Amino acid sequence: MKKNTMKKASLLGAAAIATGVAGFSHAQAVADAYPNGKPITIVFATDGPGSVDTEYRLHIEALRHIPDTPTFLIEYKGGGGGTIGANYVARSTPDGFTLLGTASSFVTLPLVNKDSGYDANKSFAPVMLVTKRFFMIMVHPDAPFKDFKAYMDYVKNHPAELFWSSTGAGSSTQMPGLLLHSMTKTKVTDVFYKQPAQRLTDLVAGRVNVTAGTTLASAALVKAGKLRAIAVTGDRRSQLMPEIPTVAELGVKGYEYSSWLGLLAPAKTPAPIVNKINGWFQLSSKDPLVLKKMAETDTAVIASTPEGFAKFLREETVRLGKVIREAKITSSE
Repeated sequence: MKKNTMKKASLLGAAAIATGVAGFSHAQAVADAYPNGKPITIVFATDGPGSVDTEYRLHIEALRHIPDTPTFLIEYKGGGGGTIGANYVARSTPDGFTLLGTASSFVTLPLVNKDSGYDANKSFAPVMLVTKRFFMIMVHPDAPFKDFKAYMDYVKNHPAELFWSSTGAGSSTQMPGLLLHSMTKTKVTDVFYKQPAQRLTDLVAGRVNVTAGTTLASAALVKAGKLRAIAVTGDRRSQLMPEIPTVAELGVKGYEYSSWLGLLAPAKTPAPIVNKINGWFQLSSKDPLVLKKMAETDTAVIASTPEGFAKFLREETVRLGKVIREAKITSSE
């Protein structure tokens, strides 16, 4: 009886291994044939062209000139603050022909909106963390705090008195402040704007006190003396304004915040297909024109592996989720 049981277990184990090998071989065969001349669609959860898809267009153009790479198409599916496009891709067939091109709000959206319909870590197969962009923290030139240290001292002594302008709950312009004030146990009052440009206009006019903006979008206002930059949020200094220190340099150890662009496929997309897509974008990330444009826009090229992007998403979900829960931020605000 014991021998029969062992023999049966051995046969079952061998069958499982054979099934696994067969499944892997099939997935590899599918990936080898993919995309077989068929175009691949990158979906953006917006109503039309904007800053997110502009960068991808550079990659798509670069790939057009690289042999043995596929044709990529762009499709827009806006609405729901980004949830409609994200869920469309999450529910698409996991065959590598429908991808999501997204930004950092992809992680924060389900953290502030429990009805978003997707899980940033379970509903997708991460393909690549493409790039990062850092922010400058800016104040009015006539503010009583002339540098970062003076700003932090003021916030500590005047909790919730200063107004931080941003484009909404969990947005990339609110999160740098939420993270900073969480790490330093300080508090400001958030002011949300439907029109992104208006938050800068009101800061220039002195109607609000502080905000964050990408170095590219904000450098002109700082150089013209209309705003004062007191720190950069990245793990490195800006190429456009290298004289401005990072928050971490100025004493908040471990602080780093960036907006980023990433590429994802639906969950259960075979790993060989995910790796193949990643390989194409590794090539475009090294294209001279792409690198030139990224340098001009103060953008750090990351070009991660799928595994690296998955790790990044998990860490961002934990890190920013903690901050959002502490601040009790919801999309209804």
